[in-house]
Amino acid sequence: MTHQVISRGLRPFPVLMPSGQRYWTVLDDERLTPVPEADEFLRHVRFGHDQAESTTRTYAGAIVLYLTWCRCTGRGWTTAAGRLGSFMFWLRHSTGDGSPAPCR
Repeated sequence: MTHQVISRGLRPFPVLMPSGQRYWTVLDDERLTPVPEADEFLRHVRFGHDQAESTTRTYAGAIVLYLTWCRCTGRGWTTAAGRLGSFMFWLRHSTGDGSPAPCR
């Protein structure tokens, strides 16, 4: 199975738990580790709220886009929420093939 790379450095990634259950997280390709805040949230969605694996897959893709925008604009993910209009503008001007608009 191939995994779509949405942005350079971050991507959605499936995790297989010892129990056999799966969820999706956000992997930092440079460090080859999950992004801690995203991973904690996605695990909570999957197992704390008993959501489907596909839900975490969709959320992981959206989180990758948001964190990519945060990196591109030099914003921390917690403070960037106040600029969601700018994020939506950035998304609107993406290439349309799943890759985000380039950083400026």
